[in-house]
Amino acid sequence: MDSVIANVTSPDSLEQALKLIQQDPSKWQLVAGGTDLMVTIDQADQGKNYLNLSKLNELKGITVTAQFILIGALTTFSEIIAHPLIKDEFPLLYQAAKGVGAKGIQNCATIGGNLVNASPAADAPVALLCYPCKVEINSKEKNHWIPYQQFHLDYRQVALKPGELLGKIRLARTPEKNQHHYYRKVASRQALAISKLALAARIILDDHQVVSSAKIALGAVAPIPMRAKQCEQALTGKAITPAQIQLAVELMLGEISPIDDLRSSANYRHQVASNLLTHFLTTLLPTEN
Repeated sequence: MDSVIANVTSPDSLEQALKLIQQDPSKWQLVAGGTDLMVTIDQADQGKNYLNLSKLNELKGITVTAQFILIGALTTFSEIIAHPLIKDEFPLLYQAAKGVGAKGIQNCATIGGNLVNASPAADAPVALLCYPCKVEINSKEKNHWIPYQQFHLDYRQVALKPGELLGKIRLARTPEKNQHHYYRKVASRQALAISKLALAARIILDDHQVVSSAKIALGAVAPIPMRAKQCEQALTGKAITPAQIQLAVELMLGEISPIDDLRSSANYRHQVASNLLTHFLTTLLPTEN
C-alpha cells in the first residue's frame, strides 16, 4: 500500500482511501493525475503526506445509461475526448477537454482534479455549468449528490467536507434538438496555456426561434466559475434580436468581476467577454428567407 516514494500512500480501493482520510483529514493532500501538483510542488512540500488516488478503479471510466452519462472523477481528459457520445451530446465538455494542455497532460489530468483544484480559469467547469449536471460526494458514512452549480463555494473552495471525495460527475442526457453550443478559451497561445477567459454557452430555441433555455458560463472573470444568470433570464422567452443581444451583453458585463493579474487585465477580459457573447448570439439571429 505504501509507495517507495517518501510520504506517498496509494490506497487500493475507494473504501480504503475514505477510511484513511476520515481518520485524519488534515494529514493528506489528495493527488489524482498530479498535473497541477507537479507545477507547484517545491522544497517546502517535501514534508507533506500525499494520498495517491490513481489506483481507485471505482472512480474511473464513463458509464452510459438511457438518462445519464456518468464520468468517474479519475477519468482522464483523453478518455473524455475519445468518447463518441460526449462529443455528440455534450460538445462543450468535449471542446473544453481538448483545450486541456498537450496530449501528455490530457493523458494524465483527470476531470475530478480539474474541478476540485478549483481554479477560476479551469477548463471543464464552464462547460459543465451549461448542462444539467450533478456531482457525487463520497464519504465513509454515505454518498450523496449535489447540483454541480453548488460545488464551487469561493476562490479555491469547493463543497467537500473533511473526509469526503468527489466520486462521479453525472450529466443528464437531454432530448432537445434545436440546441446551439459555443465554447471559446482565450489564452496567450493555442495550447499549453491557462485561459485568460473562457466562455461556454448553450441555447435552445423553440420552433418559433424563441429562446426556451439559455445557459451562459464564464471562467477567469470571478473567484469561481460562474453563470451569468441575469443575462440568461433576459434571453429566455424572447427571440434573438440586435437589441436583445445588446441587453444580454450589458447584463453579463455587470455580473462578472475580472481582475488584473499576470495573464491579463480586467479591461481586456471585459472586452473579450463582450466580443465572444456578441459573436455567439449574432449567429442565432433569424435569417431572412
